[in-house]
Amino acid sequence: MIEVFGRYKLLPSQSCGPDQNKTLSYVALLCAGLGGVLGTLAFSLMPKTSPVLDWAILTAAMLGIGLGIPARRTRLGQGAIVVGNINVAVWLFIMIASNFYQRTPFYIGQTSFPKGDSIEITSVHRTREQMVVKGHYNLVSADRAQLALYITSSSNPFGPTDTKQWMRISKGKGDFELIHPHLVPGLPHVTMYTMDATGKPFAGVYFGNKEQALEEGKLDLGDYQSSNGIVAAAQTLRSNTRDISSQTSPFRDTAKYLSPFTRVHFDTNDINKVVVAYKGSEYELEAIDDLSVADILDFCRRQYGQPPFGEGWAQKRFAEDLVIVLSDMKHPVSSDNTVRLTLVDPQTGQQKIIAHASMTGENRAAIFQDRTLDNSNLLHGNAYQDTPFYIGKTYFRNGDSIAITSVRRTKEQMVVKGHYNLAGADRARLGLHITTSSTNSTPTDSRQWMQISKGQGDFELTHPHVVPGWPHVAMYPIGGGESFADIYFGTQDETAEDGKSSLGN
Repeated sequence: MIEVFGRYKLLPSQSCGPDQNKTLSYVALLCAGLGGVLGTLAFSLMPKTSPVLDWAILTAAMLGIGLGIPARRTRLGQGAIVVGNINVAVWLFIMIASNFYQRTPFYIGQTSFPKGDSIEITSVHRTREQMVVKGHYNLVSADRAQLALYITSSSNPFGPTDTKQWMRISKGKGDFELIHPHLVPGLPHVTMYTMDATGKPFAGVYFGNKEQALEEGKLDLGDYQSSNGIVAAAQTLRSNTRDISSQTSPFRDTAKYLSPFTRVHFDTNDINKVVVAYKGSEYELEAIDDLSVADILDFCRRQYGQPPFGEGWAQKRFAEDLVIVLSDMKHPVSSDNTVRLTLVDPQTGQQKIIAHASMTGENRAAIFQDRTLDNSNLLHGNAYQDTPFYIGKTYFRNGDSIAITSVRRTKEQMVVKGHYNLAGADRARLGLHITTSSTNSTPTDSRQWMQISKGQGDFELTHPHVVPGWPHVAMYPIGGGESFADIYFGTQDETAEDGKSSLGN
């Protein structure tokens, strides 16, 4: 064997002629170059390279080297050997880096699957820039849901949200891969959310390193629980809701409260169909400037309607905050506050173009009033829908908590639903009231309050005498006295006003 190999090395010309060497050198360089291309692709996909791609790099590199050896007397053959060896080094680097990256240990913190659903995390890949979480899910309690990866954080709870953080799932089993590209200190979790306007969490799992898992074990978020713990999605919901109503939010800029319409309603059967009132007539809205309604709504869903908010928040932004929406789409309103509208007459189907439709504060105020006090649907007459609401000031001591999940409001009454956790007393009264600056007293109805016992539960309270003021749900001692847990809510204007009050009872 040694003698044969020695003869082969000393007399390469006997095994390959000049033409053969030239052809072989081209093939060798092609294989070596292919290894370089695959290596570049692997680098671009780091740290998510696949085993097939990794081993293809080595295979191409070794072929380049192996075919380059017989043609090593040629310049191309020598180049193939050099490039092949470089790509072998690249392959070694990728394998080492991938193995190091994949060995991110993780621990499971609190989990909650009260309805039989499940989420299983199989791997967590984390770098300084992002976190990739893979696993399996089993959705049994709903036909559809949103599966999302979030980080509950007290230091930076309102960071940007990326579409790679969530996915829509259907009933049954499946696999998921979610990516969080904006890592902040906090407690990561994968959670299932309903697909309705409330975007309520109903199943979830916390995870992280050992310290994070221990910290997660201390959470008491009062949203929902099962025998194996409480999921932390409620805190995300409440924190993000407060963020939208905060004083620094762009949605607080009253100078941008402008609209060309006086009413905006959404079709419950066609999610991209919008009917508007313009100068006293009703039209189907087709486009604003050069942006189709479908494109604007799709942007609103991605930007503002992701879990835990849902479709209702996307529609609210479209209807009430059109100036901000268009600005976020890099399509700002012109300096004279006009837009080009493409409208369709619902009776005749004829298209109508409004070249310079004025956007005014009066129009936007009419939309806000219509959506707040009368949530009737223009197309289907559904006069009792969930009303978008904002969380104002909250006051909880002794571990008590109140979470509002829905507010339904008409001109006559208000119905508020949510969850409570009474931890500081054996019993208490939970009441829905409206603080008003008026000196006139309003009657109290038994539906405004309920008696609760220590622990967690759901509530539905009805205020049948809606008056101007600042609504809130509060816990009171059974024997009477000041509230010891309180949460204010309402419209943007209401929460702006109640934010000036003191809740240090």
